[in-house]
Amino acid sequence: MTRNNVVILKNRLDARFWALLSSAVLLACVLMLAPMVADCNAAISGNAPASFSNVAKKVSDDVVNLQVVSTTKISGHTFHQFFQAPNGQDDSQNDFFDKFFGQTVPKEYKQRSLGSGIIISKDGYIVTNNHVVDNADEIKVLLKDGNEYKATIIGRDKNTDIALIKIQADEPLSAAELGDSDALDVGDWVVAIGSPFGYEQTVTAGIISAKGRVIGAGPYDDFLQTDAAINPGNSGGPLIDMNGKVIGINTAIVGSGTGIGFAIPINLAKGVIEQLKAHGEVTRGWLGVSIQDLTDELAQYYGVKDKKGALVASVVKGDPADKAGIQAKDIIIELNGKPVGNSRDLTRMVADIPVGTHAEVVVLRNGKTKKFKVDIGKRDEN
Repeated sequence: MTRNNVVILKNRLDARFWALLSSAVLLACVLMLAPMVADCNAAISGNAPASFSNVAKKVSDDVVNLQVVSTTKISGHTFHQFFQAPNGQDDSQNDFFDKFFGQTVPKEYKQRSLGSGIIISKDGYIVTNNHVVDNADEIKVLLKDGNEYKATIIGRDKNTDIALIKIQADEPLSAAELGDSDALDVGDWVVAIGSPFGYEQTVTAGIISAKGRVIGAGPYDDFLQTDAAINPGNSGGPLIDMNGKVIGINTAIVGSGTGIGFAIPINLAKGVIEQLKAHGEVTRGWLGVSIQDLTDELAQYYGVKDKKGALVASVVKGDPADKAGIQAKDIIIELNGKPVGNSRDLTRMVADIPVGTHAEVVVLRNGKTKKFKVDIGKRDEN
C-alpha cells in the first residue's frame, strides 16, 4: 500500500469517527433535553389548557336551567288622577268615568325570569341565587336531558344571596362535587356554566381575577372575581375549578364593565346550605358590639403596628360581649384561635359560630392582651 493510500484511508476513518462522535453527542443532548422539554410542555399545559371540554363534561349534567314565574302588583292607572269626575268622589258623574276608565284598584301581572342552578345531591337538592327565586310562584327546572320538574323552595338567605330548592325526580340524579374555594389562587383557571339569556349549557372560561371582593351586596361580601363571561341568566350557576369541582356560585356582574363577574365562594355557601337544608333558615352568631377598621392614625394611637384587628366602637348593654367584659376601645385581634384582620373578617367569623356556643376572644387593651369567654348570641337579621 502506497503512502498516499494510507493517508486517504486515515482521513476516511477520521471522518467516520467524528461523524459517530457527533451523532453520539447529539443523541446525548436530546436525551438530556427531553425531560426539560416535557416539563416545559407540562407547565404550558397547566397554565393554558388546550381544552376545557373534560372539565365541562364532568359538571354539565349537574347544571340546570331555571324558569321562574312571579306575581307583581301595580296600582292601577298610572295617571288615575286624570280619570276622575271634576268634583271628586261625590260627583254623580263618577259612574260614567268608572264605566269607561275603570277603578284604580291594584292589578297583578305575571313576570317570567331565567336563572341557573347546580344539583348538589342525588335526591334533588339544587343551589341557586336567592334573587333568582325571590317571590316565585312557580319554579320550573329544566335538566340537560330535557326532563322538566317543578321545584319547591327549601330555604333562602338574602344576606348571602343563596337559595336551596328541591325537585322530586324519578331516579337518582347526577350531583356536582363541592370544592375548596380557599385553595384558589388569583390567576387560576375556572369555568362557568349556565343559561345566559336563556341559552342553556353555555360554557365560558377565564381566571380568578381577585378574591375577597366587597361589592356592597350585603354584610358578608367576600366575592370571587372572575373574567369568565357571566351574563343575565348565569345567576345561580356554578363556577368550576380545573378538577371539575364547584368553587363558587355565580351571582353578579358589573353592567358597565367587560369581564368583571362575581361568584359566592363555595366555602361561604356550604354552611348556609347546611342550615337551609336542616332548618329552612339561617341563624348567625352575635357578639353585640359596634366595630370599625383601624386607620393609620388609630393604629398608631393604640400601638398596633400591622393594623390588624377590629376596634370596638361601642358595646350593646346586656349582650354577649358586655356580659363577658369586653369594652369600648378594645381591639379584637383573635377569635377562637384565628387572627382577625379587619372588621369584615370579624363579622363573618362571628356569623359562622353556632348560637349558644362558647367563643374565646382575644383583645388588646391598653397595649396588653386579654382573653374573654363569650356565649355567642343570635343575630337579628332585621
